Amino acid sequence: MKMDNKKFLFDLPEDEKKKQSYKAAYVYGSEIRDRILNEPKSLPRYAALASKALSFYGGEHYNPYTVAIHTEVFIRKLIQNGIEKKVFYKAKYNWVYIDHFLRKVIGTELQINIPYDQSVLDTELASKYKVAYSHPNDTVN
Repeated sequence: MKMDNKKFLFDLPEDEKKKQSYKAAYVYGSEIRDRILNEPKSLPRYAALASKALSFYGGEHYNPYTVAIHTEVFIRKLIQNGIEKKVFYKAKYNWVYIDHFLRKVIGTELQINIPYDQSVLDTELASKYKVAYSHPNDTVN
């Protein structure tokens, strides 16, 4: 194999070196953040979905290099739980509920005001956890 036609990093012009080194930069902004967020307990499998949700709902307030690590891991855990519910219990996704739930959670975590409908959240929770209310005319035998 001929090595003459291959360019090495030290042979490149300065602007090309910057482009190459930028590609090799850390995914989450630093070595420590990369190490923590790529650990198995940080659920790296759900990183893409969490990042997409955070960037969609957080908009310009979400920066993957500066957002709190616990926020990223928390959103990953919520996504994992939602998918597990779908798979294990063969439940259908309620997209309206998921939308308002993520609006509420991500807005709270990023400390921004994202409008959501609390009645949608209450309705879904009430249907999951039906509570039997006693009627005043009921008698116990």
